[in-house]
Amino acid sequence: MLAKLISDTADDTSEIAIEVLIWLSGYPDRMKRFLEISGVQADEIRYQISKPSFQKGLIAFVMNHEPDLVEFSSERGIPVDQIVRCHESRVA
Repeated sequence: MLAKLISDTADDTSEIAIEVLIWLSGYPDRMKRFLEISGVQADEIRYQISKPSFQKGLIAFVMNHEPDLVEFSSERGIPVDQIVRCHESRVA
């Protein structure tokens, strides 16, 4: 599988967050867990996705559970190290 070409800019970190959201939408149990942890209601997602803090939360969600990180990386074609760099850039 070809890796997606996403650089390390803030816009590209936003793209990874959107990819996480798309990925989560295919797994209702994971999406439910994310919404419970984040405190966001499903009908607020469209508004929240533009916020850097929400994007950070999406990336952190997959970063905090290695099996999810590996599965997300594999399914979406985004290298783990790229996700880690985006996560670290959002934490700094």
